[in-house]
Amino acid sequence: MKKGIMIVLIIACLAVMGYSGYKIISQQLEYKKGDDAYEELQQYKEEEGGTRQRTLTPTIGSYGQALAGDPSNPYLEVELPKVDFAALSAINKDTIGWVYCADTHIDYPVVQGADNDYYLHRLFEGGYAAAGSIFLDAENHPDFSDFHMILYGHHMKNGSMFRDLEKYKDEEFFKAHPIFILMTPEKNYAVEIFSGYVSSVNEDSWKLYFTDHEDMAAWIDEICQKSDVDTGIVPQISDRILTLSTCSYEFSDARYVLHGVLHELG
Repeated sequence: MKKGIMIVLIIACLAVMGYSGYKIISQQLEYKKGDDAYEELQQYKEEEGGTRQRTLTPTIGSYGQALAGDPSNPYLEVELPKVDFAALSAINKDTIGWVYCADTHIDYPVVQGADNDYYLHRLFEGGYAAAGSIFLDAENHPDFSDFHMILYGHHMKNGSMFRDLEKYKDEEFFKAHPIFILMTPEKNYAVEIFSGYVSSVNEDSWKLYFTDHEDMAAWIDEICQKSDVDTGIVPQISDRILTLSTCSYEFSDARYVLHGVLHELG
């Protein structure tokens, strides 16, 4: 009897080990599928796109002036990659931009679907994968002309997609990486980050519709107050705000969000 129980236990252990190994291998293959797909798309982005400048505006305060390396410098200089949007659009007609942040893994094309489900688990080319795509909220205009716009991306364990957003929980990293680059077929933008924090999906971090200017101003004040880092930047209701959102795991339905102001680059 004891020998029979022992055999059953050994078989059960081997089955558990086999299933665990299968899950690990499947996960690694899934990661590789996403990484390979987006690595292939790098051929449509050239690193040497030139330098773009814009005059610092009142929105960019003393914190923002440090972007230029000199508080007295009236210009923000950004190294801008060059993206072949015609080629990307030929692959996927939903292409609307490319988001990039230096010294992070965030370097991806941006798409927009008819809803916010389609690209959750679809790669840029349309194939199924856990990594999904970086996509703009379906309620936003694709030309990034709204007062508030949202980019979504998964928090992947291998560091891909929007996993690096969580690094902004560290104040030193936050201050060392104060801007994202958003490139579109029509215009290019520096996205100056002014707020970052963990939020519940039940909060107003993803609010898209506002009743009036007072409602907009109150929302700006709210998301500035929530920030883990005091940047001293307070957007105006005339600004355009881009939010980058990904999963976080402090509690159920937690998300990490970064809010930034769009500054058009000349």
